[in-house]
Amino acid sequence: ELVTFEGCEHLKRASCLSQVLRRHATIFKHSAGSASTYELSAPVETIDTFISHNWSVPRRYKFLTMVYHFNLDRVLIVMVVVFVAFGIGTAAGLLPEVQNKVEPYAVGVCSRLLFAPFFFVLLFYGRELPFAVCKGPSVFLDKTCIDQEDKVIMKLGIEKLGAFLSHSNHMLVVYTDVYLQKLWTVYEVAAFLSLHANHRMTVIPVICPTILIMVLLLGWVRNVLTLIMDVYVDFPKMLDVVTLIMGFIVLRSLRQWAREKDAIEARLQNFTVRRCTCASEEDRPVVYRNIAALMRATLPDVDLTDDDNALDAFDNLVRADLPLALSSSFGKTVMPYKYIAAVMTSWDGPWLLDRLAGLHNGMPIMDAMRWALYYLPICFSILPLFIHAFGRISSCFLHLR
Repeated sequence: ELVTFEGCEHLKRASCLSQVLRRHATIFKHSAGSASTYELSAPVETIDTFISHNWSVPRRYKFLTMVYHFNLDRVLIVMVVVFVAFGIGTAAGLLPEVQNKVEPYAVGVCSRLLFAPFFFVLLFYGRELPFAVCKGPSVFLDKTCIDQEDKVIMKLGIEKLGAFLSHSNHMLVVYTDVYLQKLWTVYEVAAFLSLHANHRMTVIPVICPTILIMVLLLGWVRNVLTLIMDVYVDFPKMLDVVTLIMGFIVLRSLRQWAREKDAIEARLQNFTVRRCTCASEEDRPVVYRNIAALMRATLPDVDLTDDDNALDAFDNLVRADLPLALSSSFGKTVMPYKYIAAVMTSWDGPWLLDRLAGLHNGMPIMDAMRWALYYLPICFSILPLFIHAFGRISSCFLHLR
């Protein structure tokens, strides 16, 4: 009964992702729902993604985590097309250019000025644009999918939380240090891990998208500074100084991530559901009974007649399976390789594209090829390997301040 909608199919509802992300995910501003928020959902056959989060976490972190998870891959594909278009336009002399004080050839300006802003517009607002092809998958959010005004239906919807999880194909966990301390989110983890394979759960600590956005912004600032130096300052070594300063900031962020990852692992090793807090202690026995019932249903060969034994089994399940979900989400580094390579390309790629303006101003094509052969290995192998190595080394020296 906990994981089915038998007799109450009308409760199975989901919202479109674009509705949840609208206006910087303003739906997460507070937990209070209304008839208008309930109208943002509609009956569905299955739910694509169950969004698991804590209402105490600021909505900006949830917004960044969701666009990181749902939008980033699509945006990267679009940006490859934009990258090629900027390159062709610059090389053909179709885009604005300025005379370079350092080199004898003119350089473009559009790639360095517009590449990052275009990326952020697509990342943050891509699904809200009128011409957007895909408005997003169906998602479960308690505020929009459970009636918050009719208390009878609300109680029934809360009791069917396990059924919502059972009918969800995927689960996105917006992870912070309070996630495993709250009883209801722990129950969501319990139900999902009991009903689905752990690879269907994506756990994203809020620090990951924060670091990504910060590094991309730093890269854009660096590119704008290089453009200013091209036009006004005959001091090419200044670029090295700027790069070193920004590189230091990036490395500090990676070290912070290493500390956060170590703290997550420590919390998982010592996890127990009995230490979780609950806004209403009246809910604790209900959640405990539901967890115990789920454990008995998924582990029929184990003697779990006693609720305490069932809760112990759940503790072991979280300690064993949640680290695997974490590992499959971001691997051994701060983010997957494809994202690291994309970030590194955003730092030097626009600079390289703007240099292509020299091709129609007398620059030999071999010079352009040498620049490409110099920067491509840096962006796609050397710097990603360096970031990976630094992340591993940082995790070995967390005791140092």
